[in-house]
Amino acid sequence: EMVYPPDDNPIWSQGLDMNLDMVQLCADVVAYKLRWSTTLDSDWYVTGINDINPILHPEYGLRRMWSYFQTHYHTCVICKSNKYKINSNDTKC
Repeated sequence: EMVYPPDDNPIWSQGLDMNLDMVQLCADVVAYKLRWSTTLDSDWYVTGINDINPILHPEYGLRRMWSYFQTHYHTCVICKSNKYKINSNDTKC
């Protein structure tokens, strides 16, 4: 479980793709919560279970709640993996 600052990357807002976490973090985000203010965190969201954003975005349509990673602090439970690492010289993951 780690706390991350807002990362200002618009990729998180792009639809329902469940592979954005692997692209951005080289890990599976299993569960996460959002910090709405300095004292208020959301309940836990489980990726693919209860994390559809109820607010329809005019450009991207339906999104996951992790679309707020761009603008909010967030706590994540992640599983790291080298499964998608291309070769030993690949420094992305």
